[in-house]
Amino acid sequence: MTRRRQEKVRMIDDVIRSGSIWGRQAAAALGGTEGALRNRRRRLAEGARDGHAEQTTALDGYEDALAAVVEAFGPDGAGGPSGECPTGA
Repeated sequence: MTRRRQEKVRMIDDVIRSGSIWGRQAAAALGGTEGALRNRRRRLAEGARDGHAEQTTALDGYEDALAAVVEAFGPDGAGGPSGECPTGA
């Protein structure tokens, strides 16, 4: 389960606990089954970790280069502090 999807499950869990919606409605909103959502909620409550989050990625080992690109282009990719492309393009 992706990090974003896991965050959604946590938010849905809070909503279900508040009594605003039922588990079946929440599962439909997430595009899954009620049983899958129930299982995920149980695993989160038990403190289960997402094994995918600990796997290596294609960016491992390139942290310095990635930081330089983000610094040059800005976090949104629109350009440096002046908003212009640092390569002059």
